[in-house]
Amino acid sequence: MPQPMSFFRLWQCILQFTLILWIIRVVVAMTVLGLLILGLAPQAQDLFVEFADAPVWRMILFVCVMVVVWAMPTHYAARLLLDTDERFRQLCVAQWQPEHARFLEVTARWMPRVLGLLTFVAVLIAIWRSHLNLPILDSTPDQTAVIDEANRSLAMLAALVVLAAAGFMLYVVKRNRSADLPVLRGVKRLNERLVPLWRSISPGLADAPGSEEEAGRDLGRLLLATIFVAFVAFFVFGAGFAALMFPRATAVPFILGGWLPFCRILPAPVGSCVLPSSSASSC
Repeated sequence: MPQPMSFFRLWQCILQFTLILWIIRVVVAMTVLGLLILGLAPQAQDLFVEFADAPVWRMILFVCVMVVVWAMPTHYAARLLLDTDERFRQLCVAQWQPEHARFLEVTARWMPRVLGLLTFVAVLIAIWRSHLNLPILDSTPDQTAVIDEANRSLAMLAALVVLAAAGFMLYVVKRNRSADLPVLRGVKRLNERLVPLWRSISPGLADAPGSEEEAGRDLGRLLLATIFVAFVAFFVFGAGFAALMFPRATAVPFILGGWLPFCRILPAPVGSCVLPSSSASSC
């Protein structure tokens, strides 16, 4: 008897995990796409060699762009989809077995964090590929010194990415979920004027009007919308202007993170039509 029960519980966890992946499927797809591009595409095998002779401020700029434009929107888009999916919230409330409820809660909390962390993993893989792509020169000390300097620069960039990943995880775990920070209070007050817009274009479960939860999520929606507007604006001025502002590696976060606002708008209504209700109820 214990063995069938164990298998049943495992199967329930698999169903619940699959449901979570389905709800955030577009965010998962974009993250996997980033891993594939930076980890396998031939065009990316020397992507970060451009930082071999770059000043430190350019490395810091890249890391900041990556966090703000790719990692944070990835985390927040997935978090927002799970928080506002009505059937998923109903499923969480309807759980009568404590272990299943706990599994849903922990998985829903950590999947957005893991997806955000995977953006750093993708960049580290690309940095390692750039290191492997450097030529091995034994002819003259000057040539070997150039390669050694390039490897040091790549190592410094990798260290900055690791530090940013640690800071990202610390933030998403310890952050103030009400976004009640001095630097954000003014933005939240200004964002109150856009509340009707956010309510009209945000599908899924709505927060209580005027609540702190609504204000916090609207702030995230403003972040996603701002990133998308900046993403479109750069390319409206032409590919040459975009390449000048964000050359090669720095453009990757914009390309992979600039579309994430659509992850919040499209999947909810589509998912409610495609995912059979029996799949959710069976969890």
